[in-house]
Amino acid sequence: MGGTAGIGLALAGMAADAGAEVHLGGSPRNKLEQALQHLNGKVTGVVVDARDEESIRKFFVQAGELDHVVSTIGAPYQAVRVLDGRRADYEELFTIKY
Repeated sequence: MGGTAGIGLALAGMAADAGAEVHLGGSPRNKLEQALQHLNGKVTGVVVDARDEESIRKFFVQAGELDHVVSTIGAPYQAVRVLDGRRADYEELFTIKY
């Protein structure tokens, strides 16, 4: 989950090179497609919205039985000041990550 850039993309490539069957779940679609192209067909992937339980469920159903799950899901960067932030801001950041 979240393997379309950075650490997640590097990890997906290393796992695939080591012989693992890798399933990426990420968004947006164009970023996922770029990651899949970068990995030269070594992995499969589907668009997953980390804020939508049904989207996550569909990913796991499609992936089938898994030995390991790695999540490097990132949230859109936004600075939220502790005293000025709204509860909804914190909940959204938490929900995306966890």
